[in-house]
Amino acid sequence: MNKIEINIENQKVWFGKKDLLKFGINYCYLSKNEVEKYYAKCIKALTESIYELEQYLKINTNIEFEDIGSKMIDTWKLSLDENRYKEIPDEIIRNWNKNKRA
Repeated sequence: MNKIEINIENQKVWFGKKDLLKFGINYCYLSKNEVEKYYAKCIKALTESIYELEQYLKINTNIEFEDIGSKMIDTWKLSLDENRYKEIPDEIIRNWNKNKRA
């Protein structure tokens, strides 16, 4: 099974928005407004990166990169839903091997 983990406060999970904001306040000593501002900037950058990578994959001739690029997009999109996960849900990883070009 594919797992991507972040270890913060001895927890290995895919942290959601609430967890990340709490981390910024408690450990980075940022104000609530600062944390929310930085979080919004990260979400904007992530959204733009997803779009750019999707565009790149449309014209990409490097078949080897298509697999990792698709996985990157899937995991980045998972971050956009702002929920906490113990591991990447099966419905996301189920088709990763099927997405490769023949």
